[in-house]
Amino acid sequence: MGALIGDAAGGIFEFMGRPPTLREAQAALNLPGGGVFDLAPGQFTDDGEMTMALLGAIDKGKGAYRQELAAHAYCEWEQSNPFDIGLATRAALSVPKAAMSNSKSLAKLVCSQALEHNSASKANGCMMRATPLGIAATGCNIEETIEMVTSDVVLTHPNKDCIDSTVAYVLALRHLILHDGDDVGAIKTANSYLSSNNHSVLGWLDQAMEGKIDPVTKQIGFVKHGFTLAFHFLAYQYSYEEAIVQTLLKSGDTDTNACIVGGMIGAKIGAHNISKRSVQILLNNSNKSRPLQLQASMLTKYLSYFYDFNLEIKKYAAVVT
Repeated sequence: MGALIGDAAGGIFEFMGRPPTLREAQAALNLPGGGVFDLAPGQFTDDGEMTMALLGAIDKGKGAYRQELAAHAYCEWEQSNPFDIGLATRAALSVPKAAMSNSKSLAKLVCSQALEHNSASKANGCMMRATPLGIAATGCNIEETIEMVTSDVVLTHPNKDCIDSTVAYVLALRHLILHDGDDVGAIKTANSYLSSNNHSVLGWLDQAMEGKIDPVTKQIGFVKHGFTLAFHFLAYQYSYEEAIVQTLLKSGDTDTNACIVGGMIGAKIGAHNISKRSVQILLNNSNKSRPLQLQASMLTKYLSYFYDFNLEIKKYAAVVT
């Protein structure tokens, strides 16, 4: 929920050419739509659609992640003519329609294309969709979580920094959900993983802790930006609304950075502590130009295997109806 609202808020300012004003950033929390994509109120962009595609794949796996189901869901999304898609993501997921009939061979094809085209890419397309992995990880141990996240990231972004930053992000999400918003423990979990696996990305985490945030308007799609912002706002006790507004004010890849930040802070506070107005607008959106399985209205179904989280969604279903 936090990630989807962040994406819908940030999508308004995508490619705007200037940073939003404070008033514009605050108003974006009401998800008014518009912008270069002419979004409907509450509509999210490719970040949210890939998140929903992954949730749908986990639903088909009866609450478990399976790489072949995720690959099929992502390729199906790529073939739905999305109005926005990253270059690295398209390079990995663009396959002949005939390849869609065999999910296992499809996953191998997608991985090989990602390896061929995106080995050097450190783009953020892998992290922007990762919040469902944090939810699924609540039923996994640490080692299983690492394996699951790696399996998903290599479908599009096999670079080691992409893999390890997304693993650290998901481990933090998992900890926040399992331990009732324990931000200190979440950061320690991410730090422990990175200390053993990737000193470069550990440096990103250190920067986040020290408040040394790079300008996000340089290398706009760099996965480091969303990662450092998310951990910085988590460590410095920002509210959900403050974190999203501050992310938007920095400009850059507003929808993706706000999606990543929103996922982190949303996991800390729980869906029931996010603005009911924002949630209602998100759930009420039904843009008929996009497939039903990518709509926020599918959240309750997709989260049915995660009982506690689903209870929070059901509270909002009552608000909507």
